[in-house]
Amino acid sequence: MLSGRNLRRLLDLRRRITTEAVALRSGQRRRLLAAMETARRQRLPGPRDPLRDLTTGEVLRQIKWLTGTLSLEEAEAAVGALERLKRVQPRHAARR
Repeated sequence: MLSGRNLRRLLDLRRRITTEAVALRSGQRRRLLAAMETARRQRLPGPRDPLRDLTTGEVLRQIKWLTGTLSLEEAEAAVGALERLKRVQPRHAARR
């Protein structure tokens, strides 16, 4: 059971993931989803279905669904991945 403070943090992290995932490029969304799935697999060991190829819309839909089921630890891992993805600069911007 989460304390009130941790529950608030979890809800804030989930909201942040959902809103910031929309602004990511398609490849970044796929990497975010992979990081979220990895965090889930590390926390809950056992047999899992392999990650499948998804369309762009399915990736965002999967991120939004998975975000609603994340634990606090998984949400913190996903936000860490989100931060790393946002720090990466687009290749075409580096050429200027």
